[in-house]
Amino acid sequence: MSYSMLVVEDNEVVGELVSLLFKTLGFEVDVIANGSRVIPYLEAKTPDVMILDLDLPGMTGDKVFGAIRADQRLKDLIVIPFTAYRDDRTPGTLPSNLIWAEYTKSGKIPNIVFKTDDENAKRDVNQRLVDEVAYRLNESGKPITKEMAAYYLKTRGVAPGDIFKSLAVD
Repeated sequence: MSYSMLVVEDNEVVGELVSLLFKTLGFEVDVIANGSRVIPYLEAKTPDVMILDLDLPGMTGDKVFGAIRADQRLKDLIVIPFTAYRDDRTPGTLPSNLIWAEYTKSGKIPNIVFKTDDENAKRDVNQRLVDEVAYRLNESGKPITKEMAAYYLKTRGVAPGDIFKSLAVD
């Protein structure tokens, strides 16, 4: 099983690192660095999963997120918000407009994975991204990739059938 992923990230290094991580986990990955290029991309190709930076040039991630959720054709697209910023207007808070848009559409509050500049915490961020993708695939009734299953076995000693019990993602 292979999935396609779109990584929307304006920081070239971060975009390439996330791309490399998920390529090793069995995903076909495209990277876009400008928010205004996302909707035209999605008109031509719909990935299985999108990791979406919220602070983007061209069109901010929350606007991209809102456009995706407003498009019935994209209702099943798994979107994982990914940002280093809590909120530009109110430091320390979550992007409330994104949260409200998702809650209004799906009745769920989105899980946002926060980036970090702390070298010691970057591995944890990668793990949280992998966990969120695995959890969202499972929640959508899709199996994880064999590479993801091997990754969990190697890094956590967890058999593929027990992955979601061990994640305990709320």
